Amino acid sequence: MKKLLLLGNNLGYQEVEQYVRERGDYLIITDNIPVFQSAAKQSADEAWNISTMDIDKLYDKCILEKVDGVLATTGEMNLRSAIMLAEKLGRPFYVSLDTWNSMNDKRCFKEICRKYDLPVSPDYAVEDLQSEDEFPVIVKPASNSLNRGISICFQKEELSAACDKAEKNSKNGKIFIEKYIKGTQLSFFYHMVDGQIECTDIVEFWRSSENSLVCAVVGISTSEQTERYMKLYGQKVEIMLRETGCLNGMALIQGIVEEKTGKLYFIENNFRLDGVGCFDLHRLYFGIDAVKIITDIALDGRTDFKPVPYFCRPDKILAHYGIWASEKCRITKITGLGEIKEHIKDAKIMVKYHEGEYFDSNDGNGDMILGFGFSGNNREDIIKNIQLINSKVQIYNEKGNDILIRYEDMEMLRNRKILLKN
Repeated sequence: MKKLLLLGNNLGYQEVEQYVRERGDYLIITDNIPVFQSAAKQSADEAWNISTMDIDKLYDKCILEKVDGVLATTGEMNLRSAIMLAEKLGRPFYVSLDTWNSMNDKRCFKEICRKYDLPVSPDYAVEDLQSEDEFPVIVKPASNSLNRGISICFQKEELSAACDKAEKNSKNGKIFIEKYIKGTQLSFFYHMVDGQIECTDIVEFWRSSENSLVCAVVGISTSEQTERYMKLYGQKVEIMLRETGCLNGMALIQGIVEEKTGKLYFIENNFRLDGVGCFDLHRLYFGIDAVKIITDIALDGRTDFKPVPYFCRPDKILAHYGIWASEKCRITKITGLGEIKEHIKDAKIMVKYHEGEYFDSNDGNGDMILGFGFSGNNREDIIKNIQLINSKVQIYNEKGNDILIRYEDMEMLRNRKILLKN
């Protein structure tokens, strides 16, 4: 029996726990949340009350308890700590700290893309933005996730406050400003084992609002863009990942296809499990198990999982529906989930916040509060499931108000097509 230390209880901890149980191993979870407030700690074999940021204290405890491996899932601060702790302990991890730092920093990633001739959106210094013609722009922390600290500025007067917000939320204090591209997000999922790098899924993400970061999102796995993407960029991206040290684990590379031109702009790379739960849908529907890859490497230094290239399942369309909220509140009641399980037989439901918990507004940018994964034979099946979820599921605050932001534009899902061009 081997011991795995998991830092934090971010999305993905349940899947790691399940896989550790299947292996017959022992799971320890640490953070500074009391056990009585943490479902993750209550279900683990052992719980430590040590901050995930206290590397020295965790190191001493790991040596004392003879921990075999260290891991984190989707929380980027916890991931960085896990990599640092694993390296200090001499334990394996699926990515090195140097590679993590270069690929996780949005500014560094853009420079890497330029090196490998991958298109990125124009970026600016504050002093460059003198004309209203250069707006809208998007202001971001150089290193962060879940839209924290991000603002869209439609006019110059909004820029100063947006820069202050981004700097406040940036882990390294750096920010950057780039042209806001209106279009459709494409996410490219890669899985890697011992330098074998495969593009395993391409997902269209449709947003309920193109002018706000607080919005519901619908992700649909589609093969429509695969041939064109692989022809234009597939080899370049593979070379980039390999030469920057991305040899194991998974990468979620995000891009925007500009509505007017069809041009793809690469935006960022999340070298971790994704934050909306697609990793679990990939396991259920495609047999692609990112949790197995990273857990095996943490405990054994290797994995026997072999990634396979993306393939089209003509009988199924895979979808993810993420519902957001933006209002700070205590959640008093969640209704309708039982009906969804009854009517959508293959539904995978992710409840990120539970009854009685306090929901933070993420500095005004909100957070995904519920996630639904399901399949369909065509887009009409997906649309019907989304409409059913919209009509059945509610989350209430202390005042009895429903706080959910839903996706409503079914015509967009039904009719809008992405035209990916060079």
